This record gives sequence, C-alpha cells and structure tokens, in this order.
Amino acid sequence: MPFISAVQAGDIHLCAFLDTIAWSEGTSTAVHPLTSMDGYDVIVTGSDGPEVFSDFSAHPFNNGRAPKHVAGSLYSSASGRYQFLRTHWVHYRDQLKLPDFGPLSQDLWAIQLIRERNALTDIRQHQIREAISRCANIWASFPGAGYGQPEHKLDQLLMVFESALHKLQFPPQIPDDNVPVPSESTDILTELRDLKDETAKIRCLLEAHFGLVDKNQHP
Repeated sequence: MPFISAVQAGDIHLCAFLDTIAWSEGTSTAVHPLTSMDGYDVIVTGSDGPEVFSDFSAHPFNNGRAPKHVAGSLYSSASGRYQFLRTHWVHYRDQLKLPDFGPLSQDLWAIQLIRERNALTDIRQHQIREAISRCANIWASFPGAGYGQPEHKLDQLLMVFESALHKLQFPPQIPDDNVPVPSESTDILTELRDLKDETAKIRCLLEAHFGLVDKNQHP
C-alpha cells in the first residue's frame, strides 16, 4: 500500500489507485522480485534484470548515470514505485518542494501527475475506468498508452483496483501475542466456577431466609 495515508491523500480511493499504478508498472511487492519497500526502491527492469536502489536523496539517475538499456532501442531512467523519469525530477522537486525521492515524495509526485490529467474527481467518484484512460499517457503500462510497451487490459486493472481498495478498507487484523486465546476447556472451567459461585450465593440466601442447615455440617 502507499506510504501516504488516506487522510493525507484526501481519499482512500486515491490510495487504491496508487496501488494500482504500482502493480501495473511492475514495482509492487506482489510482482517485483527484489523490492523490500513495495516498489519505492525499484529501478526499471532492463536487459540485465531487475534492480533496486537505496539512496533516496534524489532520483537515482540524477547523479549522471546513463539511462538503462531495457530492450532493443529502448533506454529508460524510470525509477521508484511509479517509475518516474529523471528528466522530470528537477521540475517536480521544485514545484512540489520535495525534500528527497523518498516514499512520501514519490506519492505526492504521482498524485500531482494524476491531478494534471484531471483524474482526481474520477477517482474520488469511483470512476476508475475514466481515470485510467485519462492517465494512460503518463504510465506506459496502462491500456491505450501507445508507447510500444506491454499494456495491461482494462478489466485486469479494474480488478486490481477493487482488490487494493478492499485491503485498504478492511486491513488484516494482527493478533496480539500478549493476549491469551481462551481454549474450549478454559471456557468450560470458567462456566463451572461461575455456576459454583452462583450456587453458593443461592444457598446463603436460602439459609438466611428459611434457616436451612447444611446436614453435612450438623448431623
């Protein structure tokens, strides 16, 4: 899931859309073999295989590294969870006042790109088909992108979005190891003790009101 919270993003649907982009771009934990940060540390997979990075002070290619060979005549500097190109780094760093290329900065950058495509309202209104269409020229893996790279089918992305939204709305409950889980035998013993206590209370009331005597104590 994205680093940014639903409160910070302003809408849980937007967080699910960010997850959908990561899945589509092949960077999320669900699809990338090396990432330990759900895609935020991913460099585009090239002819030499998958790669990750660990310096988040700036875009990984900002230090003068040449674009990576992907396939054929295609070279790319795409990096991060949303596969940003180095050529756009300085512009968005300055526009959004990003302190680094860390997870939150990447989320904010992606949201800005979605905003520029006028897709925020579509996402908030759960019009994901329209949002994907509007953002297709940003992310090459979206259907209709037209960059000559593999594109996912729309129905597949819609399913990914719904799954991501469900996980955000109903996160798995993490069990507390410090809280003992009662067993069936524990429940039975508890019920027996409660029953014994209630019986004792009733006996005391009967003795007080009717003068009943325990025959075992007074033969």
